[in-house]
Amino acid sequence: KRQHQPQAQLMSDSARVVAPQNTPIVFPDGGGTFSVKGEIKISAPASKVYAVITNPGDFPLWNTFVPKVDMLDSDGKIAKDQNFVLEIGTKMDFHVHMTRGDSGRKSREVVTVLDSTGPCYRASWKAEGFFGLRAERVNEIREETDGTCTYTTWETFGGPTAYMLKWFLSSKLCDRFDDWMNDVKKFCEESKEEKE
Repeated sequence: KRQHQPQAQLMSDSARVVAPQNTPIVFPDGGGTFSVKGEIKISAPASKVYAVITNPGDFPLWNTFVPKVDMLDSDGKIAKDQNFVLEIGTKMDFHVHMTRGDSGRKSREVVTVLDSTGPCYRASWKAEGFFGLRAERVNEIREETDGTCTYTTWETFGGPTAYMLKWFLSSKLCDRFDDWMNDVKKFCEESKEEKE
């Protein structure tokens, strides 16, 4: 059973296992085994949320799910220059913490989409080479007329190990997606208040 934050602190509890969602590169025409999807309203401009999500150098400031990212060079080794300028094809190792306080594991990710044209900003990355698992994470941030935005994120999983992942880790994935959304919301809203 999923454990939740106390009601006073609860911001998002929307992440759920859903039918496989399309993704730009890995599952453009459907497919996949399942998706984890969530949505949250953020009192900050969509451009700001997009900038936070696409700047892995700042993940340690806000992200409890992926608190560290290593940029990789063309040989797949940790790059000497960790300037975190994302481009299509940028390779990264996400240090993923499936529970708060665990030691984490690395997940190799490759940027597949960066679109900052608005009113719907998009950033996506796909997982590489984890025992036949295929996965792609999609982040969409839609501008709202009141100056806020709606952040929707999902990851679609497929391949031979996706069934085991769904069976054993889907609840934890939902919890961590909620944490990711709550973390980005808190970071964006608090930094907005500091500027006002």
